[in-house]
Parts: sequence; structure tokens; C-alpha cells
Amino acid sequence: MNLDQLTYFCAAAECRNFADASELILVSPSWVSKQIASLERELGVDLFFRNPNGVRLTPAGSAFLPFARKTMNASERIAKRMTDFSDSAHLRIRLGTLPLLTEHGFTTLLADYQLANPAVLIDLRERNQEDLIQKLRLYQLDAAILRSDRLEPDEFDWIVLRVDQLAIVTALDHPLAGSPRVTLHDVALERFVLLSKESLLPQLFQAACREQGITLNVVLTHTRHEPLLSSVSRGIGITALPTKLVEQDSYYQGSVTCIPLVEDIRTDLALVWRRDVEMTDSLRSLIAAFRSYSDPLR
Repeated sequence: MNLDQLTYFCAAAECRNFADASELILVSPSWVSKQIASLERELGVDLFFRNPNGVRLTPAGSAFLPFARKTMNASERIAKRMTDFSDSAHLRIRLGTLPLLTEHGFTTLLADYQLANPAVLIDLRERNQEDLIQKLRLYQLDAAILRSDRLEPDEFDWIVLRVDQLAIVTALDHPLAGSPRVTLHDVALERFVLLSKESLLPQLFQAACREQGITLNVVLTHTRHEPLLSSVSRGIGITALPTKLVEQDSYYQGSVTCIPLVEDIRTDLALVWRRDVEMTDSLRSLIAAFRSYSDPLR
């Protein structure tokens, strides 16, 4: 048994699919499958039920998962502790983020932090919501800027940095443009361009629609908001995005407009870290910097 095998096992348990797990940890699906099979032979039990649609934990796998996570956490802690004895080692923070640093002013915060802490290396990794959560669970990130609405408080701690409210975004010449407020039923028959399903925003928006018996006509999805705004400005469809995110994107100002929703659909943007991780001084200082910068109503 080795740490790589435990990493592959935990990734597969989180993703419930060897192919998705391989993308998360940047190895081939066949290697993930081979190493997990080797781990199962060593333990003498099957850890996963396998089927064409993916995998799920067996009872033995469910019992093994807490041990695997605890071992990975212990390994991460001792690796960080050993850097204290190396004169040449950088103090490193592995920080994940959704693709919205500039729009919310977080690039300025990070620049100020690094000026004040030149010995700290920030390893910044931009991913989608699901990947960030999985990487936190696999101890591959120290903290991440993501949506905290559906996180488990017994697993994660976080600071709310912004409270975003979803609005309908249309082109300036759209019939709804200029409306003081719209309901979900007002836009039920529209063509929508939305963020891809890995983002929490479309999940929240579509859940609110389903509660009112509305099924959306989604004609395009993308991992970033900029292509959505481009599509909206060209009249391909409308979208639902946080007002602040749209208003801070100067490139599309003058070509799209935000219309408030009657329905109150909010989402919290937060700095998130695992509760069971032993904090380094550098991570603690970064959290303090974000805490002092935090203004959820900004």
C-alpha cells in the first residue's frame, strides 16, 4: 500500500468514475484502475462495485475511506512540517479559485499579500466548483475561493467574501431590457446560455425554476462567464449570473444589461479550507488577509 494508491482510491470515491478521477489527478484511467486493483488484491477485498456508468463503494470501501483520508492528511501534515527544517524550502500555499479573481478584486488582495509576505509562494490553480471541492477533499489544495452554499460545515470552514444575487442578463435590444424586475415565469420560454453543470450557479438557478414547474431551454453552456456574455450581446440567448460579476466586467458594459429577479436567488462566494487540516503560519496569515478584506455586501 502506498500514498499514490490512497490518492487514486479517494479520487475515485469522490468522482464515482475512474475516468473523472484520472482527470482530477492527471494520470491515465487505466493507471487508476490498475493501482486500485492492486490495492484491492493487497487488502483481499473489493473496494468498489463496478458498472458501465461508473463505480460506487462497497461496504469494505466505505469502511476503508476514513482511514485513507486520515492517512493522506497525516502525510500532508508531516510533509509541511519537514519544510520547517529546510533553509531552501518556500512557504507554499496551494490556492484554488473559480475564474473570477479579477472581477471581484481578489487579484489586488493577493498582490498586496505577496508584497507583505515575499517568502510565501502562492500556487494558484483555477478550476470549476466540483474540481475545487474534490481537490480540497484529496488534500491537493490548502484553500479555495468557491461557492459555499452546499458545503458541509463538519467538513469545511470558510469566510464569506461576497453575497451574490442572481439576475437575468439580456442584450440591450431584448424586449425585456429596461424592465424594473422580472419573474422566472417571465423568462420561462426564453433561450438560455448558462454556465456548465460543474458550476453551482446554474444548479441553483435551475433548482429554483424546477420548484415553479419551469424547464429551461438551454442552447449553450460554457465553463466561463465571458463567452456567455458574448452570446447574450449577440442575441443568441439570455443568461442568469450574479449582478456584481456582470457589472465588474467592463468589456461587456454597454452591450448587456442586468434585470433583477423577483425571486431571491443568492449565493455566497467564500474562502474555504478543510476543518481537519493543521494550519501553517502562511495559510493562517492568508486567511487573516481575506478576513480583513471580506465584505459580503460589497
